[in-house]
Amino acid sequence: MKIEVFETQREFNNKFPSKFYICSCCGKIVIDKYTCNYCGWRADGLFKTFGKGYKFIIKEQGADIQEIFKPVETMKEDNLSKMILNSNTGQEDAPCPIFFKGEEGEKDERK
Repeated sequence: MKIEVFETQREFNNKFPSKFYICSCCGKIVIDKYTCNYCGWRADGLFKTFGKGYKFIIKEQGADIQEIFKPVETMKEDNLSKMILNSNTGQEDAPCPIFFKGEEGEKDERK
């Protein structure tokens, strides 16, 4: 995952105006770039975004690399419309890998 550099927060906001993000764990569209309100996954937690997120630096805020859920603007239009449909209907996508345990994918029933 490459790291994108922005001069200001405004430049970041102009590139991603929707403020919608895709959870790296459950694949749902969320409004918080760090926390999924569907599965509870956190982009700033121990496993971060499984390499499916977005890394960037905003120079005016310092040289810290931030990792967030992937902004929807980075997705191709056909994939995005499919994700919006699934998010709106509540249809289950592939479950988060962290909720699987045991042999042969025995599912952990936590919700």
